Amino acid sequence: IACNKAGSVTEIFLHNHYFGDGTGLGNLNLSSFPNLVSLNIDRCGVEGSIPEQIGLLSNLNYLSLKENRLTGKLPVSLTNLILLEELFLAANKFSGELPVSLNNLTHLTYISLDGNNFSGNLPDSFTNLIHLEYFDLSTNKFSGELPVSLTHLTHLKVLTLDGNNFSGNLPDSFTNLIHLEYLDLSRNNLSGELPVSLTNLTHLTTLALSRNNFSGKLPVWLTKLAHLSYLGLSYNNFSGKLPASLANLTNLKSLYLKRNKLTGPIPPSYGSIVNLTFLDLSTNHLNGSIPKEIANLQNLQTLDLGDNNLDGPIPSNFSNLGLLNYLNLGMNSINGPIPLDIANLKKLERLDLNHNSLVGQIHGNLSKLAYLDVSSNRLSGLTYSDFPDLEFLDLSLNHKLTAIAPDPSSDHYRGIGLSCNASGGKSTCNEHMPRKNLVHNLTIFLPIGGGLCFLLLVYVCYKKHKATEKTIQPETKKHGNVCSIWNYDGTIAYEDFIIATEDFDLKYCIGTGGYGSVYEAKLPDGKTFALKKLHHFEAEQPTFNQSFKNEVQMLTNLRHKNIVKLYGFCLHNKCNFLVYEYMEKGSLFCALSDSELAVEVDWIKRVNIIKDVAHALAYMHHDCIPPIVHRDISSNNILLNSELEGFVADFGAARLLDLDSSNQTSIAGTLGYIAPELAYNIVVTEKCDVYSFGVVVLETIGGKHPGDLLSSLNYPTSQGTTLECILDKRLPYPTNRNSTPENQEQLLTTNDSILLRLIESNLLLHDVPRLLKKFPGLSRNFITATENFDPKYCSGTGGYGSVCEAKLPDGKTFALKKLHSFEAKQPTFVQNKNIVKLYGFCLHNKCNFLVYEYMEKGSLFCTLSNNELAIEVDSIKRVNIIKDVAHALAYMHQDCSPPIIHRDISTNNILLNSELEGFVADFGAAKLLNPNSSDQTIIVRTLGYIAPELPYNMIVTTIVTCTALGRWHLRQLEGSILGPVSIPKPFD
Repeated sequence: IACNKAGSVTEIFLHNHYFGDGTGLGNLNLSSFPNLVSLNIDRCGVEGSIPEQIGLLSNLNYLSLKENRLTGKLPVSLTNLILLEELFLAANKFSGELPVSLNNLTHLTYISLDGNNFSGNLPDSFTNLIHLEYFDLSTNKFSGELPVSLTHLTHLKVLTLDGNNFSGNLPDSFTNLIHLEYLDLSRNNLSGELPVSLTNLTHLTTLALSRNNFSGKLPVWLTKLAHLSYLGLSYNNFSGKLPASLANLTNLKSLYLKRNKLTGPIPPSYGSIVNLTFLDLSTNHLNGSIPKEIANLQNLQTLDLGDNNLDGPIPSNFSNLGLLNYLNLGMNSINGPIPLDIANLKKLERLDLNHNSLVGQIHGNLSKLAYLDVSSNRLSGLTYSDFPDLEFLDLSLNHKLTAIAPDPSSDHYRGIGLSCNASGGKSTCNEHMPRKNLVHNLTIFLPIGGGLCFLLLVYVCYKKHKATEKTIQPETKKHGNVCSIWNYDGTIAYEDFIIATEDFDLKYCIGTGGYGSVYEAKLPDGKTFALKKLHHFEAEQPTFNQSFKNEVQMLTNLRHKNIVKLYGFCLHNKCNFLVYEYMEKGSLFCALSDSELAVEVDWIKRVNIIKDVAHALAYMHHDCIPPIVHRDISSNNILLNSELEGFVADFGAARLLDLDSSNQTSIAGTLGYIAPELAYNIVVTEKCDVYSFGVVVLETIGGKHPGDLLSSLNYPTSQGTTLECILDKRLPYPTNRNSTPENQEQLLTTNDSILLRLIESNLLLHDVPRLLKKFPGLSRNFITATENFDPKYCSGTGGYGSVCEAKLPDGKTFALKKLHSFEAKQPTFVQNKNIVKLYGFCLHNKCNFLVYEYMEKGSLFCTLSNNELAIEVDSIKRVNIIKDVAHALAYMHQDCSPPIIHRDISTNNILLNSELEGFVADFGAAKLLNPNSSDQTIIVRTLGYIAPELPYNMIVTTIVTCTALGRWHLRQLEGSILGPVSIPKPFD
């Protein structure tokens, strides 16, 4: 706070000082500061509307209230601030139309109203703002045509209107804005051709017009904008050839022309734009070869020419592009070999050459790559040992690959998305038939095959002719076999869904996303489903069929109570849709946006929703093999059932992770939830979901997207951000014992703790089971390795069998559980990093045994009984072992459906690996818990670990296992089995 010599307050600067809940500008008593010249209350959590008292500050020339929670319309009294020069109200929730009276503030030079909810047409009355230099109205809801009065602001240097709903053509009178340096009109609905009047904007350095509906040819007059450094025209309808004259824009650093309808060759003259750093011409209809002159662009960091009709070889002089980081030439018709000189590109990390006609060898000297996609070519040869930094590798559909594929069990290649015809281990990517035999076989089978094809064609024509005489609807007959709705007849289900939604009438639409619209369908039997109808442009993509099948396959393999169930799918010439479980309460975003429903979702329910999502993500990241990354976790993709339980939905972005697809390069997700590091490296890991989950956690606690909070993280203050700043004010402050402020504070650390867990955990891969399938006479190998289960190889004995150590000739070691009587009860779908892996079993006339992952340190009981080993298992390791077992039991009890009860948790059945991590083993007594039965059973478990209530009620529940868990917790701490313990009666 600053004062003049008379002691009157002239400046108030309260940037980043949080006022507290419910504080509004009215609390400041603005009438007490008649001489105030500057008022800055940025990021202070101020709520409510701007009071009419603001008009009393007649001497004010600087007003900044940005990044608060202010709402409502701008007060009329604001126009009394006739000396105001700078007005910053960005990142609030102001609404309504802009008041016409703003035109009276003739001294204004800066106006920043971006990131609000202003709507309506812009008033055509800005003629008096003759001193205005900076005008930002981006990310609002303005509509209508751009008013002509904008072009009267002749001193404008920056005009930003992106992210609105403006329509119509650009006014010709833009020619008056001769001082304009920055023009951003992207993400609107503007159309028509670019007016020639823009040529007068000779000071323009940035012209951003992407994501509109502009059409026509790229104007040649763009070359008159000599100072232009950024030209963004992507996602429009421009057509015609690329003008060679664009090469005259020698100051151009970024040229984005992606996803238009441009044709013809790439002009060689573009090689003279020496300052060019980013060049994106992808997804057009360009043809011809890649001009070798492009290699003159020595400052180029990103070159994207993918998804065109380019042909010819890759220019050999691309080695001159020393700063190139990303090269995409995929989805073209490029031929010839991959130039050896590309290895000289030391900065190159991502190379995408998929879906071309490349031949020759894949050179191992591409040693610094992190991403390599050469799928769908005709390449041969490979040297994996020279790829130390690879994070993604796609070699699929290269039928001449003959080199050795890497051993997936090697840590060196863990996480690589290898998509060749290799099942793992040292196998080849292709099995070759001798050429002589191939020619001989073709000579025999081609004539036979031709004859069969002719007969088949005659038969099809006959059936088609007969079908025209029938009155059955062709859709049903033709497409019934591609409509798969489980537990329903495919044809009937398709017709029922079309009738239930009245052919997908909009009145049944309950949501729209990036990959499709969701409809509510209530069938005649009363069951309700959610239908996700995919957008038509998705179905037109070349990789759609495979991607669609992969998405369906992935979702059918996901079995978790907090993931929305997929019931089926339908591929039809008119529409493609997926059939999902119906969620009555809609999305979490809608629930938080609805005032009444937001109150119904109280603190307990919100915490439970967060836990539900966390469990689903933990399952996808840790228990699925390989891990699944959702890539679009947001409040829109968290659905709620009638009980307000949370479910993860919309795996449309996860489908983009398909290793046989070039979509791996796409940034997927919802703005505001995407991990910031994706902006510069586009490398997808589980941490992407973790960041998004953290945003959802804060949104759930605060009742709105935490954009302000996330922005404030870039501006650290001494005060920091307390939980009170972000709690949803529509709910009473949590005061009960189950949801204390301390507990709520812990929610803020959830993101960090899960991130740490992801960093420290090992990814589980199905490499060893695949290797086992390759062993011929596997049972003989095991019997030989144990000398027919000689007792000297026995490492432990339990109630259901003896465990022997088997070391195979290749050095791999397994644990064999030889059963007293065959008992393979461990469910094959149990997958958790803290449960011992079951690799297989053997039924033999002499013996029956199970093949398990080998645990080097044996059982916890043996470890605690050994004085030396017990000292090695210090208190930290014991706590971690307890946590490992707790995680495994939580998965069995909470995430498996139906739940699994182990029934024999004891120190003998907790095994330790070489790192002294705990694993639950011995499922011989395990039982699937049927929620609709009494689950009465006989007593099976280890004495000393049995729940005390079992002897008299014989009912198995998860509490039985929890009792055993608690007892061996104490066993861990004390190092010996407990004697009689007084157990209090069960309480509710």
